[in-house]
Amino acid sequence: MRIVRRFTRNGGDAYEAFEFRKLASEISAPAAWSEVATDLLAQKYFRKAGVPAALKPIEDPDTPSWLWCRSADTATLAQMPKHQRTQGENDARQVFDRMAGTWTWWGWQGGYFDAESDARAFYDETRHMLCGQMAAPNSPQWFNTGLLWAYGIDGPTRGHFYTDFRSGEIKVNAQSPCSEYIFLDDTACNLASLNLIKFRSQDGDVDAASLEHACRLWTIVLEISVLMAQFPSREIAKLSYDYRTAGLGIANLGGLLVAAGLPKDSNQGRTLAAAISAIMTGTAYATSAEMADELGPFPGYKANREPMLRVIRNHRRAAFGIKGQTQGGYEGLSVPPVPLVANDCPQPGLVEAARKAWDRALQLGERHGFRNAKVSVMAPTGTIGQEMEAFVSP
Repeated sequence: MRIVRRFTRNGGDAYEAFEFRKLASEISAPAAWSEVATDLLAQKYFRKAGVPAALKPIEDPDTPSWLWCRSADTATLAQMPKHQRTQGENDARQVFDRMAGTWTWWGWQGGYFDAESDARAFYDETRHMLCGQMAAPNSPQWFNTGLLWAYGIDGPTRGHFYTDFRSGEIKVNAQSPCSEYIFLDDTACNLASLNLIKFRSQDGDVDAASLEHACRLWTIVLEISVLMAQFPSREIAKLSYDYRTAGLGIANLGGLLVAAGLPKDSNQGRTLAAAISAIMTGTAYATSAEMADELGPFPGYKANREPMLRVIRNHRRAAFGIKGQTQGGYEGLSVPPVPLVANDCPQPGLVEAARKAWDRALQLGERHGFRNAKVSVMAPTGTIGQEMEAFVSP
């Protein structure tokens, strides 16, 4: 996959646009974060203990050196007093780095990037978005993701099942991120949400290009999360591997509507929400089709090709405002969906972007299939909503 930069620059620091402050507790966090978000990060998501005070890289000739895993530098630690050999995380950048680094490492191992420059762009862009509260994965990723990659911290096997992406063999491992989804029995999906208020331009409009860029990146993050995830049963591990369900969602839609002066129950408010949702899901499916071109569709796709393309076609019809069973209608539906009403959208450019996204999703899907059976979900953001300061409910 080719990864372009939108929020960072090649050779620059992913955090150069942000100021950091050190609190009285010796914790460093983005200066713009509220006390609630900072406290939540420090109290809930920081690794409290067991981080080696000295680390060394684990050399791997098949991986760029900046992406090498790390482990305890036992020789250096042996020269330190015992009480100083391990510590806890105390800088928000440690958390951002270990999550984004782990996703990038797994993506590199799985062949998701065309070149090292693409992997580096992915790493920098996701770190920037985490720091800027533009997006966040579900809570278990904040707790667990990257502890092994960044610090060499492993845990005991607890009966969690993992499907090896190279062999398809199911293994038992530790550290399973939780999931929630309504789909086939014995499947799960990893979740992430975009903080919509962060995509509001100075003129008050939603920046469609930045939103699309973020959707593409985080669809890749969630696909990689399927690659590395472990599940509580053999059946869930197998079917989640076969269908590769992902759950990209939204946070702070209510805040966006308030900022725009639009009532939630108004036609304009509902249509703005519909246009944003259409852009996100259409872009996510188009990205999934891109990945299918390079990595193959999900294993269950062949048996479900026609029904899935029918679903994509129906989504596209809704984005183009098809009403009921007129104008060509919908395929195989007894209850037609509520279409996107272009004339009610306060930002017409979003409607155009939504339609282009679904055109692309269908064209690429017909050609390559899809890497994921599902890509988006409406899920409560809960704790990560507070982390992103998305305090107005969707």
